[in-house]
Amino acid sequence: GTLRPVITGKRDSSGNAQFNPFGTLGVAAIEPVLAHHLNDRIDPTHARRCPAMPALDDDSPERKPIFCAGCPHNVSTRVPEGSRATAGIGCHYMAQWLDRNTALTTHMGAEGTTWIGQSAFTTESHIFANLGDGTYAHSGILAIRASIAAGVNITYKILYNDAVAMTGGQAIDGGLDVATIIEQVKAEGVSVIRVVTDDPSKYRDMDFP
Repeated sequence: GTLRPVITGKRDSSGNAQFNPFGTLGVAAIEPVLAHHLNDRIDPTHARRCPAMPALDDDSPERKPIFCAGCPHNVSTRVPEGSRATAGIGCHYMAQWLDRNTALTTHMGAEGTTWIGQSAFTTESHIFANLGDGTYAHSGILAIRASIAAGVNITYKILYNDAVAMTGGQAIDGGLDVATIIEQVKAEGVSVIRVVTDDPSKYRDMDFP
């Protein structure tokens, strides 16, 4: 019969830990595992070991990532003074370290739903929730639906940049524009819809509830 290949991952064929299931899986972690498996299959003169990453000094400069120049997230992730926002998965996650009073991230597609549980146990009456348009398209609209069903007072900021930017700027599957988002959230029962833009003329003819 045909021999089937043995495929391993986090654990080897004997069930022993092989790769760390948490955090970053970089070249330095992969190389020794591959070398162990391929040791008797390759010419050792062709093998090349990866140098270990040098340790950084405690006083090494730190440069955190930030939004791309020209991306609307530079402005759209800001909140009014005295307000706060929840974060989510996407480029806008970075708002958490940009002094924009944004915190409490959740898994992709559940942005803002933590407020459903919190709202009954605080004197705070309203929050914002950042939601990328790519996430909105595949699952985030369900978070809006859940918030409406729960009757909580929340403003979703659907951050429209017409791209799945976090993974390289791919187009949103199925296509999505502002007019479509407006019609969808109207159908879900959103009571107030506003488009905030640097060019209002693009949306002047749209029908708002």
